[in-house]
Amino acid sequence: MARPCNQNVVKVLRVSQEMMLLADRGDKTRQDISCGVLYGTLRDSAYKLRQLAEQEVQIHKNAGIWDTTRVHQEHPRAQPSDDRGTAIRPGRGPTQERS
Repeated sequence: MARPCNQNVVKVLRVSQEMMLLADRGDKTRQDISCGVLYGTLRDSAYKLRQLAEQEVQIHKNAGIWDTTRVHQEHPRAQPSDDRGTAIRPGRGPTQERS
């Protein structure tokens, strides 16, 4: 079983993924500008959370307490991805163009 500290970081990655997807869905169906502000704020917060969680993963790896095999076995979707299952890379959201 993965360490609770690693499990919680994985949960933050999952929550940030759900926040990004909700922001995308909300933007597609919004009715006014204030909804755009709401979903933009949600998306910005999701990216910030994901960035912090990814930094924490690296800190845990450097400290030798991140067991990726265990974490990925117990939480196979630990890597953030969009609703198509495509991995989301830092700085690239599911709706952003790739260069």
